[in-house]
Amino acid sequence: MGASRDVEGQDGPHHHSQVAVHEVRKALLIVVFAIGCSGAQMEESPANNVNNVVDMGGDSGANNVNNVNNLNNSNNANNVEPGPGYSEFAAQFGTITTVAGTAQIEDKGVNGWQSSMEGGAATAAELSRPHITLADADGNLYIADKDANAVRKVDTDGVITTIAGPGEVSAPNGLWVVGHTIYILDLGNDRVAKLENDNLTTLFAIGGAGNGRGLWVSDDESVAYVSAGTVLKKWTPSAGVTTLATGFVSLGNLHVSPEGVLGVTDRSGHTVYAVDTDNGEKRVIAGNGTESGGGDRFKATDTGLHEVRGIWFEPSGGYLLCTHKGGDVWYVDVDGFIHLMIEGDDNDTHAGDGGRFDAPGDKISEPRAVTMSPDGEILITEHDGGYIRVVSAR
Repeated sequence: MGASRDVEGQDGPHHHSQVAVHEVRKALLIVVFAIGCSGAQMEESPANNVNNVVDMGGDSGANNVNNVNNLNNSNNANNVEPGPGYSEFAAQFGTITTVAGTAQIEDKGVNGWQSSMEGGAATAAELSRPHITLADADGNLYIADKDANAVRKVDTDGVITTIAGPGEVSAPNGLWVVGHTIYILDLGNDRVAKLENDNLTTLFAIGGAGNGRGLWVSDDESVAYVSAGTVLKKWTPSAGVTTLATGFVSLGNLHVSPEGVLGVTDRSGHTVYAVDTDNGEKRVIAGNGTESGGGDRFKATDTGLHEVRGIWFEPSGGYLLCTHKGGDVWYVDVDGFIHLMIEGDDNDTHAGDGGRFDAPGDKISEPRAVTMSPDGEILITEHDGGYIRVVSAR
C-alpha cells in the first residue's frame, strides 16, 4: 500500500471551556514552533557540509559521489514542507495509462508470448515479467521482456514487435538506449549486447552477471556500468570489465544523472547510493536500510524503501525511485526530501487508467523500473503479470 497521509478530522461539539483550552494550546504551539524555527536558522549552513565540496575528478564526468545537488544535506527537520521543487515537477504531468501488457500470466519463468501477438496492439500482448522500459527520441518504447527471452518494441501507433528474440538473447534484464542503438543486459548469455541497424553483436562479456538488472552506456561507448548481483561493475574499452564497488545485498537498477552522478539501488538492502566511478566510494542518498519509517515529505535517508529497485535522475536535479514490494513511485527533490508520487501495492492492483497520476488510491503493483522518455513522460514497468504504464507530460 502507498504511504498513509494524515487527514485532519472534523471537530465535534465543544463546551466554551474546551474551546478556551484549545486556544491556549494552539498559542503555545505557535510560540514553540517560532522558537524552533529561529534555532534552525542558526544551525550550520549546508554549504559547510564536507560532502558538498569534495571533487574527485575522473572520466566521463560521472565521478563525483558528492555531487548530488546537495541532496540530503538539508538541516531542516523531518516532515517539514520543503520548497516548491516537487510541486513544480509534479505540475509537468497529467494522466496515467496502460500502453502494453495484459497481465494474464503472473507465474515466474513462463513465456506468455504468442505468435499472433506479433504486429498487433501492445495492449493485447502478454508480457512475461518485463523488467524495464526505455524510449527513444522518436517515441518508440523498448521493453526487456525477461521471461519471454525477448526485447519488444512498441511504436508510436501502439504496435508491438520483437526486435530480439529467443536464441538471440536470454533473460534480458536491463536496457539502455542511445539514439536508435539498443544495449541489452543479456543476462543468460553473460554479456552486454548491442542492437544497431538490426544487427545484434556483443559489446562486451560481463564475466559474471549474477542476477544483474541495471545497465548504462555512455553515448560514445567509452564507459558502461552494470549491476551484477552484489557487485557493481565498470567497463571501458581499454581496461575491460572491472569491479567498481562491492558490499551490496542485491542490486537493482542504476542511472547516471545529467551532472554525472552514478546512482544505484540496492534492492534487498532497501538503500540508494551515489557511487564514485573512480574508487567505488559509496554514499547513501535515500533509504534507511529497512522496509518502513519516514514517508511522504520526510528526509529520503530517513524513509524505509521496501525493495527499492528503480532510479531515474530528471533534468532539474531531483530523481525518481520505485519500490518493488512497497509498490510506489517516489520523487526525491534537490533538498533530499521524498514525496509519494504514485501509490501502489504488492497485491496485483491495476487501476486509474485515464485519470490523474496523483489521484488518491493504489494504481500500480510491484514496479520494477521507472524511467523517463526524451519527451518527458514517465514510464513505469510494473506488475508480475506485466504492464507498461505511461504518465503523460503536460
